Amino acid sequence: MTCLETLIGLQGGCADISTAANTYLNTKVTYSELSSYVDQNDYPSVDDLFIALRSQAVREVIDSITAHMKDGFIAKTVVSTQTIGYAGTSLTTSAALAKYKGVKLWRKYPMPSLAYRVTRVGFIGNYTGNVTVLFVDGITGVTLGSQVVAAIAGQEVSVDVNELYRVEKLLILYNASAITAYKTTATTSGQTCYTCPTSCSVNAHVTAQAITATIGAPLTQTTLSDMGGLILSVSMECDAEGWMCQYRQQLAMPILFKVAELVMEYALYNTSRGNTNTVRDYEKLVARQSMYRDNFNTAMDRVFNTVNLPNDPICFNCRRGIQIRTTLP
Repeated sequence: MTCLETLIGLQGGCADISTAANTYLNTKVTYSELSSYVDQNDYPSVDDLFIALRSQAVREVIDSITAHMKDGFIAKTVVSTQTIGYAGTSLTTSAALAKYKGVKLWRKYPMPSLAYRVTRVGFIGNYTGNVTVLFVDGITGVTLGSQVVAAIAGQEVSVDVNELYRVEKLLILYNASAITAYKTTATTSGQTCYTCPTSCSVNAHVTAQAITATIGAPLTQTTLSDMGGLILSVSMECDAEGWMCQYRQQLAMPILFKVAELVMEYALYNTSRGNTNTVRDYEKLVARQSMYRDNFNTAMDRVFNTVNLPNDPICFNCRRGIQIRTTLP
């Protein structure tokens, strides 16, 4: 996750890899030392090696926390899945418009453990060509990703997405300037919504609202009843990892020690540089690997003792102990 990966930086190259926690690998392993280890058959540069090992370290920290958490909680996965966008029993033209068209999704309740899993995005219209669909954070306006739908006039065409978006509000839009679509409404399979005509209570957790928005920043939105031919498959999914971002400062040191340990592992066992046994001190590398592993375990124990694990009534069920009762005569 980006919120954790950016905690650890690296100095000494042509440009520093910055850190959000003022924590640099150089305190344990210098840039010069990394340069002596990197094999360009494995990684093009020192920076690439560092970024790869940092990502692996974050993954291992997440896995450690998840393993520690499993005895106390049962994490659910998908809460609810729906298809949003209904074209009706007869097709109605949605004229081209010099704006974005699409839909806004927002969580009904402040449950940070819930995220949007978009599995499919489709389009139906009187248009043949590529439709670039944008996924935008509805609060910050930052574009989170995009997908291209190769539209065919008169047909519903879709692409698989399978992306998780950890935001409160999600906008799914396309530039409708030269695209004639068929009207789709923000309903699930044509069901009537009690919040119609401009929005739909998709399920107990999320509401959908058809919108247009100005092209360019800021995205000034207008509510209407037409998603402009978009059809989406979306689930509200329990994000068992995103909650860790709120504890990112406490996780900086464990990640630092894990990156250092992985560097030693790479130097000892993975690189194919020919100077492995002649230039490097093998025994010292082994000792440092063991030291960083111990430091990591100590730092993680400290995290486990200070971090409050989630007790979200939707996404986490407290696992209660087994009770044995004896009935006396």
